Amino acid sequence: MPGTTRNRDRVAELCSEATGLSYRTARAWVAGGLITRQCPVPDADHPDQRALEAEMVLQLATQGAPAGALLGFTRIVPRRDGLDLWLRPDAAHQVLGSLLPRWDLKFGVPRGILGLRPAREDDSVRLRSLVHRGSVLLRHPDPGWAASFFAAKPCFAHFWKDSLDRLNEDEQEWLREPPEGETDPDRDRLLSRLMRRSRFLGTGGHVQKWTGTYSWERRELAIEWRCATEPEDLAALLRRSGLTAGPSGAMQRTGCTLALGGAAVTVRRPRPEYACSTC
Repeated sequence: MPGTTRNRDRVAELCSEATGLSYRTARAWVAGGLITRQCPVPDADHPDQRALEAEMVLQLATQGAPAGALLGFTRIVPRRDGLDLWLRPDAAHQVLGSLLPRWDLKFGVPRGILGLRPAREDDSVRLRSLVHRGSVLLRHPDPGWAASFFAAKPCFAHFWKDSLDRLNEDEQEWLREPPEGETDPDRDRLLSRLMRRSRFLGTGGHVQKWTGTYSWERRELAIEWRCATEPEDLAALLRRSGLTAGPSGAMQRTGCTLALGGAAVTVRRPRPEYACSTC
């Protein structure tokens, strides 16, 4: 039916617009039932995968992402069972340093994602969680990068260096502590979806800066970024891509705050250099 064809074409357009993938790839995903009008970008199937991706967003955004690339990546391909992420060469060290668990000798606390471990996979590095079942694949334009990463001199501050297949004792102790917040499926889904809509957030190099702060009490990530696109326009693009679509398909349709259940993302200009009268 013509209407059905037009609907499928529109879903493919939305997917390509949000991810940067080719229209042909997006059209094949529509035909295979991988994406729909309500959710034109593939969601991660498993809660553990969404939790890992959300934790990556929080770690990288709140520590200050490198200028000119989404959280240090130049390309992100979303899949139901994970993500393929292409590292920007000059940001690779910063990205891995932020994600992999380590001991902060100055403050006496762990940093990074507890239980996260690297494993070589051909010329790439897979980051897999020992706490959850999620994983992501990191790719790099230098084919020798993975080998050089594992050949680097060990550092005693990194938990994973001497315990690639198990949790370090310090990690186990900290994981036994009461969590800072309860399991938050709304937050995990929202932030996982945000990462999967990479083209809107600057993988093409249009973003000058992409940083964020997270309020645990309000369950909200505030993104401050510099780009030609106005915050309300970016928020509208993200809504159109299904970022805030729930089981009923209901969406918040106005303003610079995108809410899903009890979690939210607010897009705004950095202050005081920029101001957005509507945000």
